[in-house]
Amino acid sequence: MQSETVKFAGNMKQQLGTTLAELLLALAVLGVLISLSVSGFSTLFAEARMTSQVNNLVHTLHLARQKSRALGTDVVLCKSANGLQCSSSSAWHNGWLLFANTNGDTPPKINPGERLLVTHGSLHGLQISANRRAFSMRPFGRRATNGTLTFCDHRGGGSARAVVLSYTGKPRVTRQDTGGNPLTCPAKQ
Repeated sequence: MQSETVKFAGNMKQQLGTTLAELLLALAVLGVLISLSVSGFSTLFAEARMTSQVNNLVHTLHLARQKSRALGTDVVLCKSANGLQCSSSSAWHNGWLLFANTNGDTPPKINPGERLLVTHGSLHGLQISANRRAFSMRPFGRRATNGTLTFCDHRGGGSARAVVLSYTGKPRVTRQDTGGNPLTCPAKQ
């Protein structure tokens, strides 16, 4: 029986390589798979970027609340394009800063001797709108500035997130407006 197996194997024709038709079919299947996965990956990356930046702002708000109590003074989060001073004309997605506003000036600005606590640079690919120019955390049970910051990207309102800050200084993240409707994003400029 062993000699027959060898004889059969000896008569088999060996094929080396692949045909052009097989190669083209494999490339077509690979192309379809890549085109399907690219849109999924771009959505995944956009969602990861959005989540990261929203979490960064929420962390900054928690830090502001904690520092306000620890320092016994107002701590302000304001928009800033240069990371050195609050700006009334800049947009939130151009950056923000957090500082101890010991003299309580309004509108807030960093004066000599006031501590700069956090700076955050420009957010590429995201747009942030807010209903306040600045948010103040106050120590010892005094009311904080409440308001909402809405994060949008190229995907529009269906993927937007809002950070809502309560009078107690606690932030929460939501995908709906106060009426329970999906968030809306401003028109692209």
